[in-house]
Amino acid sequence: MSNHAWTSTSDRIEKPWGHEIAWCALPQIHGKILHINEGMRTSFKYNKIKDEVLFVLDGELHVTYGDENCKFDSVDSPIKNKKLLPGDVLYIQSGSPYRLHAVKECQIVEIGNRKTGQVIRVQDDHDRETRMESWAKDL
Repeated sequence: MSNHAWTSTSDRIEKPWGHEIAWCALPQIHGKILHINEGMRTSFKYNKIKDEVLFVLDGELHVTYGDENCKFDSVDSPIKNKKLLPGDVLYIQSGSPYRLHAVKECQIVEIGNRKTGQVIRVQDDHDRETRMESWAKDL
């Protein structure tokens, strides 16, 4: 077995809520730095097969999130809301919906597996395609 080291580049991707800097890491890992402008929020979405870890680098973030069961049983698995500050971490497993809202401008490090399954947007402030799901109508 041989070991290697290499260099790469990153890509800046403009988003309606700010931008992200994305790069590929090891074969099963990708990284991003999300920059969310103050007052903006991402879509309320979930990934079919991708898991993510978000680390708040800077700013103040309000997250709305649930587990995979919240779509079927809102009593035992309610949607939660939490404020995250620098140093806080949010773990998101596939099938679990979430939304990020920058109370103050945010920088967030995202590390995820490189599974490229479909993102399901349930709600979006920016007129991107969504799939209405009855469990999310009151969010």
